[in-house]
Amino acid sequence: MIAKLKIKEIRVKKKLTQSKLAELAGMSQGYLSELEANKKSPTLRQICKIADALNVYPDKFINYIKDG
Repeated sequence: MIAKLKIKEIRVKKKLTQSKLAELAGMSQGYLSELEANKKSPTLRQICKIADALNVYPDKFINYIKDG
């Protein structure tokens, strides 16, 4: 299974800029950009911080793709 994050999708629906979400989640805008592009893999702690900032449960922005 491959996990693909849907952070951007939820952020846009909630009308938040990358900069604002990064501030709320306590991370840099550049790092959040890389997460949204699936270029970096966040820690569980970072996933929880982003979820808190978006006011959603962490599983709401993780999309599991069956490998194979």
